[in-house]
Amino acid sequence: MGAAQQMLMGEGFKFNSFSTAYTTPGAQTVAIPAGATKVTVEAIGAGGGASFSGTFLGGGGGAYAKKTAYSVSGLTAVYIVVPTSASAGISGASAVARENNSSGTVICSAQGGNWNRTGGTTAGSVGDVLRAGGAGATDGGATYTSGGGGAAGPVSAGGDGTNTGVGGTSGGSPAGAGGNADADGAYYGGGGGIGNAHTGMGRQGWLKLTWE
Repeated sequence: MGAAQQMLMGEGFKFNSFSTAYTTPGAQTVAIPAGATKVTVEAIGAGGGASFSGTFLGGGGGAYAKKTAYSVSGLTAVYIVVPTSASAGISGASAVARENNSSGTVICSAQGGNWNRTGGTTAGSVGDVLRAGGAGATDGGATYTSGGGGAAGPVSAGGDGTNTGVGGTSGGSPAGAGGNADADGAYYGGGGGIGNAHTGMGRQGWLKLTWE
């Protein structure tokens, strides 16, 4: 056993906890840091894109999920997926963390918002703390002023968009507010607002790992 291993295994060793936020969309495998025994995962799903379905609809905001102090005993890695922004008429994808690889047990998952106004739900998410994304508004097809739903966050659920064009409030940093009418949602995860071209984009998701 080398000196470094002896120090790691020695009685005086203390692991210093640290956090890393992941803001670049895509999938990646994160190795378990040497000495870590637990990981806390926080996630926000992507917002849904604005759409038209008989009436103009603001996209729903992404849900928030947190899994606290998950044991990493026996694991070699945590596989994470940060969902990309959702175009108009497309639902936002979930932000997900799994054991080891893409087919591993889900540790934490935050459902994305939908194109049909509904925010990401707690029922569609996995974690100890779950909060729903805000709903997008509908303007009845007359005034083109539907705001998108805000993303849920560490503080609260996401706020609902209004039919006067105002996006819903975020659930606390780093969650994003919903987009105003004819505008994109705010990072991270706010649902896209809708205007006369229903082009509001639901923004990307977010994920953070805290090692202990």
